[in-house]
Amino acid sequence: GDSKSGAQKHKVLVVDDDASVRAVVAAHLEEEGYKTDCVESGEAALKKLSVAHYSLAIMDVKMSGMNGVKAAVAFSEASPELPVLVLSGYIDDAAHAEMETQPNIKGWISKPYESTQLLRMVRRLVESTAE
Repeated sequence: GDSKSGAQKHKVLVVDDDASVRAVVAAHLEEEGYKTDCVESGEAALKKLSVAHYSLAIMDVKMSGMNGVKAAVAFSEASPELPVLVLSGYIDDAAHAEMETQPNIKGWISKPYESTQLLRMVRRLVESTAE
């Protein structure tokens, strides 16, 4: 069977202010058959959410401007069903506690991460919204 067939219908929004991180995450996803849109800020992501439908957003916590947690709050208002996967080099207890209060943040991965770990998490999250 074709393991990628399920991925075809999913579009993932990648939000990171670091272009190289966006490129790597998008490449991993596209290899698996997901469609991706990449933006450099929470503000830009909100514009995308207003015009397109996504199965998942993957977002860095530490971004200039709107940080990941603030962006997640804004996402949940713009698109309440959208699960958010957070990438972070370092999540301190305060950030962790703040993220726990955001119902749309469905998971986080600390950098450096394995691509297999990222993809497993993505697959789980997009499948939970597929119904």
